[in-house]
Amino acid sequence: MSLLTGAALLGCGSDGDPKELIASGRNYIEQNDPKAATIQLKNALQKSPDLAEARVLLGVALLEQGDVVGAEVQASKALELGGVQDEAVPLMARVMLLQGKAAQVVERYGSAALTQPKAKAALQTVLAQAHLAQNQREPAEAALKSALELDPGHLPAQLLQVRIRAAAPDVAGARQQVEELLKQHPKSHEAWLLLAALAQAGEDYDGAGKAYQQAQAARKDIMGAYSGYILMLNGQKKYEEADKQLALLKAQYPEHPQTKVLEGQSLLRKKDVKAAREAVQAAIKAAPNFGFAQQLAGAIEYEAGALAQATAYLTKAQQLMPESAPVRLLLAQTLLRSGDPAKALVTLQPLLEDKDKKDSPAMALGLAAQAYQQQGDLVRAEALFKRATAADPTDSRARVALAMAQLARGDAAGMEALQSAAASDDKGITADLALVNERMRRREFDAALAAIDALEKKTPAQATASLLRARVQMALKQPDKARQSLEQAAKVEPANLQTAMALAELDLRDKQFDAARKRFDATLKADGRNVPALLAVARIRQAAGAPAAEVAKMLEDAVRANPSEASSRLALVEHHLAQKNNSAALTAAQEAVSALPDDPAVLAELARVQAVSGDLNQSISSLGQVAAKRPNSVQAQMMLADVHLAAKNYDAAIAALERARALAPREFTVSQRLAAAQLAAGQGPAALSTARALQKDKDMAVAGLLLEGDIESTQRRWREAVAAYRAALAKEPTSTNLAVKVHSALVSQEDKAGAAGFASKWMAEHAKDAGFLFHLSEVAIAQRDFAVAESQLNDALKLRADDPVMLNNLAWVHVQLKKPTAVELAEKANKLRPDTPAFMDTLAVALAANKQFDRAIEMQKKVIAMDQNPSWRLGLARLYIDAGQRTQARTELDALAQMGKDFKRQEEVQKLMREL
Repeated sequence: MSLLTGAALLGCGSDGDPKELIASGRNYIEQNDPKAATIQLKNALQKSPDLAEARVLLGVALLEQGDVVGAEVQASKALELGGVQDEAVPLMARVMLLQGKAAQVVERYGSAALTQPKAKAALQTVLAQAHLAQNQREPAEAALKSALELDPGHLPAQLLQVRIRAAAPDVAGARQQVEELLKQHPKSHEAWLLLAALAQAGEDYDGAGKAYQQAQAARKDIMGAYSGYILMLNGQKKYEEADKQLALLKAQYPEHPQTKVLEGQSLLRKKDVKAAREAVQAAIKAAPNFGFAQQLAGAIEYEAGALAQATAYLTKAQQLMPESAPVRLLLAQTLLRSGDPAKALVTLQPLLEDKDKKDSPAMALGLAAQAYQQQGDLVRAEALFKRATAADPTDSRARVALAMAQLARGDAAGMEALQSAAASDDKGITADLALVNERMRRREFDAALAAIDALEKKTPAQATASLLRARVQMALKQPDKARQSLEQAAKVEPANLQTAMALAELDLRDKQFDAARKRFDATLKADGRNVPALLAVARIRQAAGAPAAEVAKMLEDAVRANPSEASSRLALVEHHLAQKNNSAALTAAQEAVSALPDDPAVLAELARVQAVSGDLNQSISSLGQVAAKRPNSVQAQMMLADVHLAAKNYDAAIAALERARALAPREFTVSQRLAAAQLAAGQGPAALSTARALQKDKDMAVAGLLLEGDIESTQRRWREAVAAYRAALAKEPTSTNLAVKVHSALVSQEDKAGAAGFASKWMAEHAKDAGFLFHLSEVAIAQRDFAVAESQLNDALKLRADDPVMLNNLAWVHVQLKKPTAVELAEKANKLRPDTPAFMDTLAVALAANKQFDRAIEMQKKVIAMDQNPSWRLGLARLYIDAGQRTQARTELDALAQMGKDFKRQEEVQKLMREL
């Protein structure tokens, strides 16, 4: 035994003949021992650096060990030395393919002339792989066919053939084929690994495990034989077996980044966050662009509650692995816990974009539902909760799906089923969130609060429950209690952005600007470049009355801190637009496109600025790029249509909207916009055809009839409009919106008896329909029948006591009726919905009617400061006239007169100027 060992050691020494060392190296490669081959070949090159054969064989050995860079160096030197074209060209092609240079492989070596059939077959196999990487199926199959004709036994080509068959998909046939190949090549670790993958795809985990073990036996140092097996065992929750395989891998590659990641996963599973963090940091240090390491680092920080760090790691992981659903899902979860639902939705969008909405993961749908729920969009949240719970029938959430379906049918048993599902699921929260959403949507606030209490018991370390509780309390007009709930959320998760924003909103309402700004201290301390926090602080400074230039500088600082973040750039453009500084907006938009040329949202913003600036052709060009980057984007086509309409290019607008309708045939807004474009082009019959096309779909019939009625109304064909609206109402007999449409059309038709009869019958059957009563009050106001409007608004307010819009309108009616209660009503409306220009304007008018001119004028000035609409300035001029301040009134009227055609109420301006 000692003599044999000594001989082996002598064979690996540096005193041998280079030719013998090369022969030995080749032999080791054939025996699947690239490490030993590397030693022999390096020894040969120490003696004779210009041996091209040694160079190319060393490149092969290095590539087998995963050293792509070293393989490239050796292949390049071999090609420079010459004489080994047949071996060096296929090697270099493989290296380039592994570097992601598929197109260059085809361009450089597609016509390469080699001499040996085996070498030609090897190159054709790599070319086939390069074509497949570019989704070029036909040339790939042609190259593969050529490879097998040149060398029918070329194993890499045969294995590629198996992979193509599996993708067909014919997994069973592919597995049978690779099993036949293994009879001929029992020591091929590549074939065993392929068999393991195919067995896993067929859920034959025992077979996959045996295949992984055979791959290890064929070559004990092959990373994939261990890592693949470990990942499979983890997926099966066979953690003890996985750890045994991890020990074997660590013996082979103790410091390899992949080993460290797998070790970190094991430690995280065992709740050893500190050791897991150390393992993954070692992986990141060795390989900063290893996406799985960044993903695991994000998972570790998420588990530790360090959400800012988790977001940073997961954002980088997403950049490195943009197609990874697990990365996007975890990043979305992190963003939701951080209180950034808008960014969570952007992250999830690629998982939700399937045209037929059939392939979206249930978890992605559920997270998107949570995001919309956090934003207060309960309608979208409800729809997504239904899809999420129906996406996976084998999931326990199927009970929730059934409950949601029952609720959709109006079946009261659905609520009981939803409550039961939430109560019986000790860990999952999908049912709880759906239950809270349904209670809130129904405005059953006490029951919603009870459901939130149950949710909080499941998620004590998260802010979700407190945030939802605050939303309910705001709906109950309990701002003090809402503030307490938000403060509790901030204690649980100090850096939660949504909590900070909600508290800041309350601070802004109380004009506590410094307090509002400080809400973001914790977030910015954890992450000084947090874009939503930086933008929120800029908005607070703007609300506090900071000069526009200061706000612009803050937004520019946010852009510099996050040059690759679109939202800060878009906010800067919007700021300039709000200040009517179109040139600055255009510059900012152009800089954004220069920095983010592939971002459709940034391109769309540039198009918008170009349109506002009057450059419609450039806007159309920019939107064309958006549509090209997002061929399945309905929004891109609709934006393109808008610009064409602005340019009066009706045919082009209609064509864009037709493309949008093809992408979303059941989207009402698309058909509505298409019909409007057709009407603008004078194509009334075509517009009606668009509406009637919707009616052919059972689920869209009501929407189609509604659209038909709207089209007839636009053309002032009131009789036909009434007929369409009535047909829709017959299908949805409790719809207030449709009842309003019917009544409005009867009024426009001047059918007073018909309108009165319809209104009387509707209220008799729907006595608690506050919405229809409000509509009747608006009709009475338009007819200047203020006494009737007052009565109807009072009745409506009995049903909806604190509706700010109704109170505002009643205040205005009281002004017309010269009642002193107008001020009290207007103040109440403004308290319920503060900082609303229309409500503030009503209060100013009421104050003036009560001879409180100073307060009225001050209020109207605040309106103008908030909203630059010139109509408010005209209102201020009227107040000055009423107060007898003619000089000030003339100043305002002169400014409006200078606007010329830009202000359409010039006749009123001129009339008031003549009265001065």
